[in-house]
Amino acid sequence: MSSSKNLEQPWIMAIQEIIGLTKDGKSTQIKLQERKSQLNSTFSRLVNSLDQAIILTDIDGFIVEISDKASALLRYTSEDLKGESLQKLYCSLHNKQFFKNTWAHIKSTEHTETELWYQNNDAQLIPVMQTSIRLASVANNIDYFIHAIDDISANIATQSKMQKLAMCDHLTNLPNRLNILQKLRDEVALLTTTQQKCAVIFIDLDGFRKVNDVYDHVTGDQLMLAGVKRLQSVITNTFLGRLGGDEFVIIYPFDDVQKLNTLLDNILASFIDPFAVQDHELFLGINIGVSIAPNNSSDPEELINQADMALHAIKAGEKRIQFYTADFLQCMQRQLKIEHCLKQAIETQELKVFFQPKYDLTNNKIVGMEALLRWTHHELGPIPPDEFIAIAENAGLIVNIGRYVLNACAQLISKLQAENKFCVPIAVNISGHHFSQANVFKDVQQALLLFNIAPEYIEIEITENVVMMDYDIVIDQLTQLKALGVQISIDDFGTGHSSLERLAKLPIDSLKIDRSFVLNLNEQPQTQAIIKAVLSLSAALGLKSVAEGIETISQEQFLRSNECTLGQGFLFAKPIAEDEMIALLNTQSDIKD
Repeated sequence: MSSSKNLEQPWIMAIQEIIGLTKDGKSTQIKLQERKSQLNSTFSRLVNSLDQAIILTDIDGFIVEISDKASALLRYTSEDLKGESLQKLYCSLHNKQFFKNTWAHIKSTEHTETELWYQNNDAQLIPVMQTSIRLASVANNIDYFIHAIDDISANIATQSKMQKLAMCDHLTNLPNRLNILQKLRDEVALLTTTQQKCAVIFIDLDGFRKVNDVYDHVTGDQLMLAGVKRLQSVITNTFLGRLGGDEFVIIYPFDDVQKLNTLLDNILASFIDPFAVQDHELFLGINIGVSIAPNNSSDPEELINQADMALHAIKAGEKRIQFYTADFLQCMQRQLKIEHCLKQAIETQELKVFFQPKYDLTNNKIVGMEALLRWTHHELGPIPPDEFIAIAENAGLIVNIGRYVLNACAQLISKLQAENKFCVPIAVNISGHHFSQANVFKDVQQALLLFNIAPEYIEIEITENVVMMDYDIVIDQLTQLKALGVQISIDDFGTGHSSLERLAKLPIDSLKIDRSFVLNLNEQPQTQAIIKAVLSLSAALGLKSVAEGIETISQEQFLRSNECTLGQGFLFAKPIAEDEMIALLNTQSDIKD
């Protein structure tokens, strides 16, 4: 086998001349299409005389020409590859980040050797040594790379190393996608001779991107390894593989569905406690989708896709486990439809802000209101907030929605003040994605300035889970908001995994008891104990307590007798449109006068 290191300088100089250098070293300005045409014949004569497969790319990694030997090795024609990124030839074992890092290294040096896998047009994997040499023009504006590709599959030592790469994830050393699929094929084949079933458990660990943004990728990698270790502690002697990123697959043969359910519950429970990583206390969220062979399918790829589909069907507030069912395809189609329509709804202001009043339980006076989004689509009809908000978060639309609601509330307060009418603070629910993807403090500050209102008329509500999981991201912005004079409330309190030490440090004004506790107040005695504990905690911390979802007089009486500060729910008023809310405030103002 010839080595790429033996490429001779005269040949390199000849290529340089072809791509735009004159013999006196001056760069010629040739348009791309003219340059490609000029390359064809001379390039072919030179590179086809060499022993290596040769690929010529531009400075950004897009293929300009390939030699006949490269065409034979890769089973692509030159026309197939012209204009394509070199990444097209990298097999799926190497993700986009691998290509990005590799190409950055190639661009930073004159001569680079990279051992990796190519994938030919027949989907066959080829271990190669890619030697990349930079061909820079004197004027430094017509740069190319020549890549000599050696097939190293005959090298036994390299084969062993590459086989490990082919079957294992480089960070966690877990089986990778190829290995997962092979294992799943084997397990499904066994089902024909046994009475067992096989669960494909698709796991998404949420939180790495935020950790990478706030800290660094080293911390993110260590958190990943800690998460894997915790998974392995729960699923002893059970196959675990990493699909990539924050996605994992467990393959679990079973003959007792109760054992499967117990395993899933144990996995969820194992991620309640935080992870200690580099002196940081970090949380990971977890969602689980499950498909069953042979019930759902016997095809490995389809089983994984079904489990992934089930995972993405999980809605906010629900248990974080979802089994695949036959109607999920329709659900996914509906989600795509809603996502498309939601983009238009934001632009056309089709989303409507409704308001639900909050009452002082000692005198039944309105002391605040909560802004709630409602959406009725002309074709799909009313779409529940839990459904479209989750879709908005996944589609990256939630920040614009958050700003839209903030501005709508600020505008209403400005209108009430301009007309010298009775006004109370408005609570706005802010998604955790808004904190991580934008700056909530700046967005609130801008709304206050735009509509010239006092900050105490805006209250920010954020869920307990978001605060605890994204503590370092959220705490700074909450502190700035508090200093500005904005009120801050923790929503859905009691449903997450709060650290009391952290809770005591938060710059908050109130705790909202989750509606699920209020609704079950009379049916589950232990729920009363939980509510009493939350109310005592609020009092001890000097915070207001707010109960949402009050629907019956007995619920109200219990909360009042235990000194809950504020309440909201259908017993008092349903969410109402802006005009109705203004009229209700005017009524209270008239009584007060």
